[in-house]
Amino acid sequence: MKFLAKLFLLAATGTFFCAGMFPAPALHAAPFTIVYSNDVLGELELCGCDDEQLGGLSRKASVITALKKEGRPVLVLDAGNLFFKEKPGTTIEKKVFQLKSEYILDAYRQIGCDAFNVGEADLFLGLGHLQELKKKALFPFLSANLLDRKSSKPLFEQFIIKETAGIKVGIIGLFSNTCRIDPSLSAQDPIAAAKKIAAQIRPRITMLIVLSNLGLEQDRALARQVPGIDLIIGGRATARLPEPVKEGKTLIVQAYNRGQYLGKLEVSPSGALVSLRDTLMPLTENIPDDKTVSSLTKEYRSTLIAMNRIEFFKEKMNDKKNTAPGGTLYAGAEKCAACHQPQYDNWLNTAHSQAFETLMKNCNHFDIECLPCHTTGFKEPGGYTIAQGEKSPFLHVQCESCHGPGKKHKGAGDIVRNAGEDVCKQCHDEKNSPRFNYSQYLPIVKCPVTKK
Repeated sequence: MKFLAKLFLLAATGTFFCAGMFPAPALHAAPFTIVYSNDVLGELELCGCDDEQLGGLSRKASVITALKKEGRPVLVLDAGNLFFKEKPGTTIEKKVFQLKSEYILDAYRQIGCDAFNVGEADLFLGLGHLQELKKKALFPFLSANLLDRKSSKPLFEQFIIKETAGIKVGIIGLFSNTCRIDPSLSAQDPIAAAKKIAAQIRPRITMLIVLSNLGLEQDRALARQVPGIDLIIGGRATARLPEPVKEGKTLIVQAYNRGQYLGKLEVSPSGALVSLRDTLMPLTENIPDDKTVSSLTKEYRSTLIAMNRIEFFKEKMNDKKNTAPGGTLYAGAEKCAACHQPQYDNWLNTAHSQAFETLMKNCNHFDIECLPCHTTGFKEPGGYTIAQGEKSPFLHVQCESCHGPGKKHKGAGDIVRNAGEDVCKQCHDEKNSPRFNYSQYLPIVKCPVTKK
């Protein structure tokens, strides 16, 4: 348990203490721990170009397993947007997302999730797929206000009551009614739904938790308008909260996104009151991988490679028109060299010119989630396509990744001269490149200026 003690000590400066949130339960109740997450967005394993990556479900499993071995009861909750980060745009993407969601479900079964709230992103492959996942899960899928439009019946359990360490805990799941969903579904007013269920179950429980996919501002409104909510574990996190938010008697917490952090709440009965102590833990490299979940991620990777080898071959056979070098908008770095030889030579000495090779080392060039940041113009007209494969003229991060498509480039007005930091951050984001510093990195890849 040494690594856990060390992590908790490092995170102590982020600890938030809130006492007197709700009446104490029966005297036999013992302290317990709530572990929470939200907006994992399909992040099964670590990925990125930085040596110090945060996250990964194998690290999360390791922390939770260690907590359980300490003998203290643990309640594991997820506020939604677990399985996907975006909607699939192609048949291959759909198959990849389906495969990954199955392995994420397996990992959550191994971890021992107690309740999961359905979020908007979890429906990106359709209700049917999510319901198939639910059938295989060993834990409840919650949503109090997501209904079948025709029958007006809930599609998932609206709430559960779970006894933990002698405390009866009510858990409600809420779906946002501000997002676009399939016409066959209906998202009712979440505050009205929560108010109705809270009034129904509050007399039967000691603690009321809401797993919310509404966003922080709506969570605050929820806390103000629905009496009796002790804790809101929120989703749709756009920034890391420096500390939990207190709205009246309700505590609102988030664990940021993409599985980089894990929230940990210590629930302690004390006299006539119960206190909560919150810690947001970064899932760092100091945390060992859980062997079972780690084996699942390795199995996923090998299955993905085998599947996509076949799919890429099919794409190549069926997409002859896109295999022609140059396509319609992109030219390729070698074409740029005809007029910009010094800049081309400089590019050859950067890591950008080897970006595709870093994928090939582990066969990740069959992973469509990796390709956008290791090729040029992926998913764009005339750019890299999987049909072109390893002979594509658009391998690596080339000139046009920063300066835009150059097929029609004839003068300074039809090319982007200084792309700016936002272009870099499309790939060098906080998850994949957490130590990225634009002012420090730019000189490494910046093109030399040649005198006319």
